[in-house]
Amino acid sequence: MYTKEIQDALKYTSWFKGVFASDMLPQPERRMSMIVNTDSADKEGTHWIAVFVQNNIAEYFDPFGLPPLTKNFVDFLGLFEIWCHSNTTIQDINSEKCGEFCIAFVKERTKVRTVKEMIKL
Repeated sequence: MYTKEIQDALKYTSWFKGVFASDMLPQPERRMSMIVNTDSADKEGTHWIAVFVQNNIAEYFDPFGLPPLTKNFVDFLGLFEIWCHSNTTIQDINSEKCGEFCIAFVKERTKVRTVKEMIKL
């Protein structure tokens, strides 16, 4: 999935700040969401993850159920009062649907669904 497709899917979503490369993360805000490619801006892109922040609590969502694996993500998440990640795998390793899963995560979290409720969907 391409950046523009993700931006278009989320352009009317509250608190959505945009789509970023892992080395181009925006300034943190108490309420925000974003989708980030795990590659740096000088690369083509490998995998999408999502971050949702509410009341200075950040949630890191990787459809593979992995924790943040790069210093950029760990440093960014460390700027928030609390941060967590889901370790539930919802995407098959051979699937290329990470963008779609991240879009769904941001939309559902914006509707105030909890991560546990979303995984049941």
